[in-house]
Amino acid sequence: MKYNARVNADTQKKIADMIWSEEDIADVLKKHGLSKAESDLGDALRAIFDELGMPRSLKDVGVGRDKWDRLAENSLEDKCCKANPIPLTQKEQVLEILEMCSGE
Repeated sequence: MKYNARVNADTQKKIADMIWSEEDIADVLKKHGLSKAESDLGDALRAIFDELGMPRSLKDVGVGRDKWDRLAENSLEDKCCKANPIPLTQKEQVLEILEMCSGE
């Protein structure tokens, strides 16, 4: 979400507004220290994932930097990368996202 926000922030804002409109979800977001005015969709999803006990980072699932090059190269073969709001066509783009998700 954070990587793509530069091209789809309006869409992400609409989705975040829908999430915040659900009382139970809004309670979870507040529990995790978020406010509607100062958080974005990426923050909201992170709080929801945290609530569910899902891993926060590549580090949490044992994916170290030693695997990033191969992961980035293999990712470019996935059709989803080309369908991303910012089409991922270069290894450097994937590496940028991996850095954002590293947990380091």
